[in-house]
Amino acid sequence: FKYLFLAALKNGTKAIQREFDLLEADMNAYTEASFPLRYSIEGKNFIINFKNFAPAQIDFWLLKAELLRNKKNEPEQVLNYSRKVFSSSYSEDYVRVITAGFILEAKEGRKEYDKEAYDAATAILRDFGNLGESQQTFIKKNKFTGPAKSWSLIKEIVPKVAGSNWQQGEMFAESATRLSKINETALATEAYQKAVQTGYSKPDFLFEAADFALANNNNVLGTLAVSRLEQTTGETQCEILRRTGDYYQRLGNYPKADALRKRSEKCQKK
Repeated sequence: FKYLFLAALKNGTKAIQREFDLLEADMNAYTEASFPLRYSIEGKNFIINFKNFAPAQIDFWLLKAELLRNKKNEPEQVLNYSRKVFSSSYSEDYVRVITAGFILEAKEGRKEYDKEAYDAATAILRDFGNLGESQQTFIKKNKFTGPAKSWSLIKEIVPKVAGSNWQQGEMFAESATRLSKINETALATEAYQKAVQTGYSKPDFLFEAADFALANNNNVLGTLAVSRLEQTTGETQCEILRRTGDYYQRLGNYPKADALRKRSEKCQKK
């Protein structure tokens, strides 16, 4: 398989299709229960554990998924092999991002905007930042699915899988946090706004959105987040009232800042 993999890199995947297919039955047959394997050569005893075999099996499934993807007419098989890689505990972030993209492509082609598609899209946002610069460049150069496409699909998927406005907001909030961590500022801004606009009002998230907005000189988003805090904070939540006032101060809205401080002081006297 390693020789075939190198041949594919040099000559393209079509050149190794026949030989590749001959390996398939054996590569798919082995499971964790098949190991350890023991054998002797020249009087020496050897043991192979599953962890020694798993990386080659994952590489095989990845290349198989890519071969099928390139044929463009077997989306179910693309999903089958991509799922094997995506769900394996032995998969590294790099191959998980690539196969999550294959899952999304197949799902989008069939208009299946479901929980599996959502999980694949959010995995790309979660893991993309863990990749090295060369790996990120490889994904972009080969037009594999990256953060921008994932976020675009998340906007399609969330209204179809979320059971309520709150759940929609929670899912958009998760994307916002992940996009912020990988420095996708424009995409993160949109995600923060969508989360707040759907009515998601968890205080820790709203403070996070306000911090992001202030760090990026975005008074529109900052005011949106802090206004939601003001509207949803009760008169017994003294610390949140105080902090909301501080954020209004940082946004330059001094009348609001003063009003929130008075509410906080009144709360503390109760």
